[in-house]
Amino acid sequence: MPKLPFKLKLPKFARISAKERLLALLCATVVVVGMMDRVVVTPWMRRGATLQREIHAFESAMANQRKLVSCKDSVLAQAQRYEEYLRPGSEKELQIATLLKEIEGLAKQAQAALEEVKPLPGTDSDLYLGYAFEVHSKCSLAQWVRFVYLIETSRSLFEIERAKVEVKEGNPDVLDATLRIATIALRGSGSP
Repeated sequence: MPKLPFKLKLPKFARISAKERLLALLCATVVVVGMMDRVVVTPWMRRGATLQREIHAFESAMANQRKLVSCKDSVLAQAQRYEEYLRPGSEKELQIATLLKEIEGLAKQAQAALEEVKPLPGTDSDLYLGYAFEVHSKCSLAQWVRFVYLIETSRSLFEIERAKVEVKEGNPDVLDATLRIATIALRGSGSP
């Protein structure tokens, strides 16, 4: 042990009176207990409180997940009702052809004469693909109203974004109508 440059004079423990010895032992005990509290007990208690909070959070999440699992059958039953509106994910061109065929079928059902059906650029998102069409037709007012009704109530969930109707100058019974129609197809559609 290296020598200190100064001399430390401590009284010998045997020379101290009994009261002073007892006081020194009590002080040393308090210091050791305080150090043990700071070094061992307090970190252990903090860790225990942190674990208790994590356990409580996991229990809450597990209770919520149990509730969701118990509702799974009713959610699937509700999703089945909308299954007919979902289109299977197919190539975009095939989907456009299917939608065009449906528009032509609706026009035939309404007895409206289609002059031109033109696909327009659609929207592309992570959740869905949007399709748009411009439809030019010549028909009577009753046929046009029936055509609009059939489009709005179709299973493909078409939406008419813009409609333009003009009367022919020579024949007021024939309407020259233009519709902008849009619809969407969900990505990854099918059974949930």
